[in-house]
Amino acid sequence: MEQQSVPLEKEFTGAQAPQDMTRIISSYAAKLPADEVKIVACGHLAWIRVEGARDPMNLLFHLPN
Repeated sequence: MEQQSVPLEKEFTGAQAPQDMTRIISSYAAKLPADEVKIVACGHLAWIRVEGARDPMNLLFHLPN
């Protein structure tokens, strides 16, 4: 039976400026290295999934009201 790994997750609870979010996402994308970055916003949350050679990383940002 093949074992699947659980994606890593990181939550950023403080409101982030767009420049800071870009820097954080770029940093994670460079570390993996990323083949694909998916971004979805819903209400006061932004979910970013960084997929690459390693296990995927999910980033969750709380957006300003």
